[in-house]
Amino acid sequence: MLADHLNKTFGTSFVLSGHPDGHQSLLKLNKEQEVRHLLNMIGPYVKEIDCMRYKTDVEENISLKTESLQEKYGKNIKIVISSSERVKAYTQEEIERIVILKKAKVAIQVIANELGRSYWSVVYKLKELRKKGNL
Repeated sequence: MLADHLNKTFGTSFVLSGHPDGHQSLLKLNKEQEVRHLLNMIGPYVKEIDCMRYKTDVEENISLKTESLQEKYGKNIKIVISSSERVKAYTQEEIERIVILKKAKVAIQVIANELGRSYWSVVYKLKELRKKGNL
């Protein structure tokens, strides 16, 4: 009910998800643009509550996390926010390779590694190929 209310009232896209502890539930936003929409909406109000700024300042959080990872691993690390607007289209050769590997029952992570893609990118591409009848 809360997700429905928030979605109708504020134009968000919250979904109900199970909590990792298996005992409770969470409200989630699954896309970067949905998170940005929420942060833009609540940003002016959160700025009035200084102790809550850390929850909504994405750039500062990325900067702090980058510093922490660089200290831990001593490498030049760059964090890239996932975004559906940043799409690297699959080439015909990549699609053909996915089909061959999947028909050979190669694990999705192995396919992703071979193509230099993320696991989830390959999962979504396989789903698309099945819908189109190419797999």
